[in-house]
Amino acid sequence: MPKFVHIPAGDYLVGSAQPKGLEQPQRRIALLSYHIGQFPVTNDLFELFVRETGYETDAEAAGYGIVFEGRCVTTLDPITGRATVTLAAGTSAHHVGGASWRHPHGPGSTIEGKHHHPVVQVSHKDAMAFAAWAGKRLPTEEEWEAAARGPHGLPFPWGDTWLPKLANFESSCLGDTMPVDRHGREAMSHFGIHDLLGNVYEWTATIHQRPGTATTATSNVIYILKGGCWTSRGMISASHREIERGHYWSNTIGFRCAV
Repeated sequence: MPKFVHIPAGDYLVGSAQPKGLEQPQRRIALLSYHIGQFPVTNDLFELFVRETGYETDAEAAGYGIVFEGRCVTTLDPITGRATVTLAAGTSAHHVGGASWRHPHGPGSTIEGKHHHPVVQVSHKDAMAFAAWAGKRLPTEEEWEAAARGPHGLPFPWGDTWLPKLANFESSCLGDTMPVDRHGREAMSHFGIHDLLGNVYEWTATIHQRPGTATTATSNVIYILKGGCWTSRGMISASHREIERGHYWSNTIGFRCAV
């Protein structure tokens, strides 16, 4: 397992002073101490889990995955090494038969050479199954955000200035995930945590409660995701949030554990 970083008890700033989209208003919250994974769960760790348990993911059981294709994609010619940048009108998403964590973009794609990339095509149930096997859990939204912003409530893990080069967003023109340690110490948070913004959205344990609706323990429960991903455009801060049904998976969603 990767290193788990201690986050001390205290008051932490969460939310945005100028909320946009699904962001919550800025406020201070009190948290007990906890530990959170220094990196998202990677393909090699998930492979170990599957090998030891025989676990079948929701994508594998359903026989398909949601595959996003980025607006900006860079490809390398294997013979000449020449890079080609392709621009599309926008990001697209498709139900692709055979897409799973082993084949993130569908049949023909592979995780070979991507052992240190974040695992994708995992549902909320898949993430919780891994966490239970590892003796861990998923972080709450507040724990995730406090770990990213640190004791000073910085809007970005690396500081108070938007530096998209320190994360894997659409502007990277990669069109895919990258290793979780690619951006190094310069991009990590105050607590030494990596890959908090960009690369993949991360499942949290926090349920999104719509006003006037009851929460039920079913596959239709909607959860909060944090961090943005490789298709995200514009400025993404630690207060950014997305929502999705627990019975959903794609090549833009992964997770990290807490304890």
